[in-house]
Amino acid sequence: MDAGSFLSLLAVGVLLGLRHALEPDHVAAVVNLVTQQNNPWKAAGVGALWGLGHLLTLAAVGGVILALHLPLPRGISAAMELIVALALAWLGLGTLRTWKRSSFVGRSPRSPLLSPTFWGVIHGLSGSAALVLLASSQMPSPLWAFLYVLVFGAGALLGMFLMSLAVGAPFVLVAGRVRYLQRLASVGVALGSLAVASAIVWDFLRGGA
Repeated sequence: MDAGSFLSLLAVGVLLGLRHALEPDHVAAVVNLVTQQNNPWKAAGVGALWGLGHLLTLAAVGGVILALHLPLPRGISAAMELIVALALAWLGLGTLRTWKRSSFVGRSPRSPLLSPTFWGVIHGLSGSAALVLLASSQMPSPLWAFLYVLVFGAGALLGMFLMSLAVGAPFVLVAGRVRYLQRLASVGVALGSLAVASAIVWDFLRGGA
């Protein structure tokens, strides 16, 4: 692969990773966590940690599959999507529970299950098989396929960082001035997360029918 192709690979991988970060299930997961921050940069850090977990999972799973030439088990992606749906429901219900306790902006999650990196790992697992399959079919060698997976993951990390900053800044601004708007926005985020989870389950059921 020449230099031009290499640069094209980097550009396409980053752009697709940025777009991947804006998929509804990713946005729903991160926004639930962003609403618990009291500083825009902390909110951006949440997105970066999510992206890091996502990237590390893609690298680990992709590296093993490509290095060992493992077959991709049928149905594994669908099963992981269901896990993502459960994770989104958990996050949405957690946000609603916190909303009932009134003031929560600035509280950091205490449970490791609420770590942004943990949620990034979950989402990375759900999409890693399909991504590796696509990369291996388009790239000239497993090494280039692995590089593409890394670049894609880096693009998703950047996208999550920027999206979290863009969402976190106005949310913190509103939360500091108009409490009822902050509470209303939090409820909307939680209900949106539950709606995305329900849509994932519905698509799974329709596919299995």
